[in-house]
Amino acid sequence: MTVRVTRALLRGLSPTDAAALWKVQQDSGAPVEAGLFASWLEDDANAAAWGKLEDAWSAFDAADDAVFEDLRAAALAAGPWNATTTPWRWVAGAAAAVAVIGGAALLLPRPAKPPVVADMRDAGDILVASGGAVKAIVLPDGSRMTLDVDSRARVAFGNGRRVSLDRGRALFDVRHDSAHPFSVAARGRTIIDVGTRFEVGVAPSSLRVALFEGGVRIEGGGSATVLRPGQAFVANAGKPDRVSLLAPGAEALWRQGLAEFDNATLAEAIEQLNASSEVKLVIVDPRVAALRVSGRFRLHDPLRFATTVAEILPVRVVRIDPARIELRYRR
Repeated sequence: MTVRVTRALLRGLSPTDAAALWKVQQDSGAPVEAGLFASWLEDDANAAAWGKLEDAWSAFDAADDAVFEDLRAAALAAGPWNATTTPWRWVAGAAAAVAVIGGAALLLPRPAKPPVVADMRDAGDILVASGGAVKAIVLPDGSRMTLDVDSRARVAFGNGRRVSLDRGRALFDVRHDSAHPFSVAARGRTIIDVGTRFEVGVAPSSLRVALFEGGVRIEGGGSATVLRPGQAFVANAGKPDRVSLLAPGAEALWRQGLAEFDNATLAEAIEQLNASSEVKLVIVDPRVAALRVSGRFRLHDPLRFATTVAEILPVRVVRIDPARIELRYRR
């Protein structure tokens, strides 16, 4: 079933929703009043909404990133053309697709630099991933550590297998050795593993451990927590520890340099982004910190993230210095 686009239908829509409706109409061939589109475009607000939509959509036409192609295909398929769909539902679906496209066009830059590969033979090394590149390290026992951008770790393999993660994020693929457990120290906790694949993320006020395969035990803070594959452990300063389920494909997102948020506060999202970037986002206003964001974003381009957030939330972007960007409340 298709819906005829009429003046009466457009009258009840905002410029953004109406632009989404027009896009669906043009892609689907739904009937329309003669001359109605040109008449609608004469209004400045409508013309601005249409221009923004066209810019976002055209970014997908020219994209050479597979993530762009997947998102565009999903957006194009979002129009529910069936007999049970009401006009309001499919307009809302179209508007949601446009929001996804607009955010993705700004938040998904070209793929990050390939990992720098290092082969460690000596214990006691301090390892830093900088210069915008992820560092993949083969540890002395053959285990692998992938150190995210702007992350720092210390490795001690002289008596046991120990890594201390001082900042940032690291993905561990541990070689099995039941006689010599592998441990990671981070923010006063110790993550103990025998042979598995897991991620550890350190931020100024939080610790996150995600388990993809095998098993780990997290000790410290007056308690011990055992994770199963597909679970994540989060410890925030001043709050109870919690364990939650990982989103499907969480490890693949990590390897692609992506983060996925589901109604996270802006403070929570920025803390995760800051752990993977040399340029830091700063919030000083609790009203900004409490705003919420959802979606899948690239981790290593904080300025694009900030600019996009300013398009959809009441915030403005202030570049304090080359290494710091502040998000301020916009009245």
